[in-house]
Amino acid sequence: MRIRKIISAKTLQIILVLSAIVVVCGCASSRLTKRARARIDSVTISPNPSVPSQMEYFQDDLTPGSSSGLLGALMAVNGVMRTNNINVGRIIVDEFREQLAAKQVFPSIVKYGGEAEFSFKIHFYGLRFRPFAKDEHLGAVLKVTVYLRKANGKLLWKASADCSPDRTDAYLWRTYVMEPERLRMVFQQAARVVVSDLFNDIETD
Repeated sequence: MRIRKIISAKTLQIILVLSAIVVVCGCASSRLTKRARARIDSVTISPNPSVPSQMEYFQDDLTPGSSSGLLGALMAVNGVMRTNNINVGRIIVDEFREQLAAKQVFPSIVKYGGEAEFSFKIHFYGLRFRPFAKDEHLGAVLKVTVYLRKANGKLLWKASADCSPDRTDAYLWRTYVMEPERLRMVFQQAARVVVSDLFNDIETD
């Protein structure tokens, strides 16, 4: 019985320590406060986000994979993206710059030499069947993390957001191949959703 009490006390101590770590880590990347923003007069936006080399297909259980029927189709869509210069990284950067300027979060957005810099990691992007839909239309999926760092590398803010296929228009894969601008459009819609959600973590006036 005494051994059980000692183990229980030790387990409780570990749980409390881990809980404290989780709380601290969560607070470190929750919101960009007005106080933190007030210390920054100018920002730059990195034009080169980290982007996966290939678009991915996600099954309904959110596990990356492919089926024999869609593998060739998605290879064709990838080819269309390259041929028509549909660059998801550039789409994200352009959308972020547009919303950042519109919201006037910082006094100045400069091309070079800002006091802090935004950079991006695109975890995945691709096309996926919409949940509960009975057709074979594919909407865009996208997940992005944004980082704001001082010139000395200190991380000031980090936030992530994603877009599910039911938040964009959706088409058959053949439509994307035959009409590439629809493909560009759904990724622009996904970028708008993601960036808008990222800005929810910035305290505004």
